[in-house]
Formats: sequence, C-alpha cells, structure tokens
Amino acid sequence: MPPAPLVATGVPYRLTRLGVLMSAEPGAEFEAEGVLNPASGRSPDGTLWLLPRMVAAGNVSRVGIAEILIRSGRPAGVRRDGVVLAPDAGWERSHDHGGVEDPRTTWIDSLGVHVMSYVAFGPLGPKPAVAVSRDLRSWRRLGPVPYTPADAVLKDVRALAHVRSHRLVALPEYDYEAVKIGAGPPPLRVKEGWLLVHHGVSGTLTEGWGPQRHVRYSAGAMLLDPDDPGTVLARSPSPLLEPLAPEERVGAAPNVVFPTAIEEIDGQQFVFYGMADSSIGVASLDRMETP
Repeated sequence: MPPAPLVATGVPYRLTRLGVLMSAEPGAEFEAEGVLNPASGRSPDGTLWLLPRMVAAGNVSRVGIAEILIRSGRPAGVRRDGVVLAPDAGWERSHDHGGVEDPRTTWIDSLGVHVMSYVAFGPLGPKPAVAVSRDLRSWRRLGPVPYTPADAVLKDVRALAHVRSHRLVALPEYDYEAVKIGAGPPPLRVKEGWLLVHHGVSGTLTEGWGPQRHVRYSAGAMLLDPDDPGTVLARSPSPLLEPLAPEERVGAAPNVVFPTAIEEIDGQQFVFYGMADSSIGVASLDRMETP
C-alpha cells in the first residue's frame, strides 16, 4: 500500500492531554520515589494492563503491573497488582545501585510472546536488556543486548537479544529535539505507514547517571515508510506534547514528557507517558483531517 499524501506541516496526528492516570501511592515502599515510564499490554483474557516503572528509595526500580480501569471509553485509573520484574539478575544490580527501568512491550503473534525491552542498571551502568512473557506476569530474561546469537528468532527466541543489521533512522532536526532524540512506544501502523511517537530533548545535559535538571523532554512523531521502516517520510517540526501541566513541570526530573506505550480502547488510541519522572499521564492520539 503506497503512503498517503501528507499535510505540509509534517505528521497529521495530535496528542491531547487527558490528565494523570497513576501517581505514587503514599507509604508504598516500592513507589517511594515515583511511578513513571510504563509499558502496557493485554493478557490472554483481553484485560488491559499497565506495567509501570516503580522507583523505591535509593533510585532502585522495579516493573509493576496494574489493571487499567476504563470509564466512558477512557483510561480513568489503575488497580495495582504487584511486581513482575525486579533487579535480581547480576546485570541489573551492583553494590551501590540497581534497577530494571523504562520497559517497552510489544506482542509478537508469530512467537506467541510479549517482548519487553528495558534498561538494566547494573555494574557497568544502564544497558539495554530483553525479556519475554506469555501473560505479562512471568518474564524470562534473555539477557543484556547483545547476547547469544541464533540463526533465526522463530527457531530460538533468544535471538531477539542479538542486535544485527541495524541502521540509523533519524537524528535531531528541530529545536525541541536539539540535544538528542529517543524512541517511544512500539511503532503504530497507520494509513500513511508506521507512526513512531518519540521524545526530543532540548537544553543542557550534565555528566553522570543522575536526574537531568537542565533539559526539557517533549513528545514528537515521525512517519516511517510502510515497506522500509528505516526511511522517514515525515516528522513533526514542533512537539505534539510538551511539559506544560504542573505534574509534567515539577517532579524528580522537572519538565519531562516521556511517551512509552500506546493502546487502543473502543477504536480510540491512547498514549501513556511519564510525567517529570514522578507520575504517569495519558493522552488521546488522533488523526487530523486534511483538506
């Protein structure tokens, strides 16, 4: 299917902020420093789940699970249901820090598994890692990336953790992403191709692994070629969502909007995102009608 014509302004989609979906529960040990940057998915029975990064004292992160409560066709809150991934492996912890952070998940039907990419904060600092699950609760670690190569993913799922044949897709181009850009949720198939919601960073980065307090994270989007996702067809010259709400401007890392998950509810797409590294927000994703 050839890409549809695009509007002159770039990507014909918009994000509309709907508010806070999940904040740290007072007195909860594993949420002492916030909940943020979630993954998401549906269990075999069709229930929609959020997998938030939960930060305990000392900046130690776990991946939790919470049912997304829906009211009038919109996410309206969550029901917590425990922890599904903790920093138990050697590459996820060190003597003075540790964590499993910023999960992203996608269901791969041909493999029959949810695939999670996450950041393992281990002895060598933050490194990408991969895990798989059939039910969003029991996760099998495949290890840090790169890991053991295999001839084909269909023969050995561990090949998911081996990076090869990768190439550069995009670099910073506009002011709101001048410092760096990063991928958000798994790309969404739309009529124009693949819609990739991403984050863009402006400001000044400081050295180290701690919170960055002199930068601004906003959400943008790109359209990728449906037959060659490494080719960018269009991108948003200005943010689709930027840190303007109080919960996005004040927190553990101020001025942050960090999109990490997309789900469909009754035909409507919703984007879930981290707010100032402290809470989780939700926004509706809509296509703008073009002339």
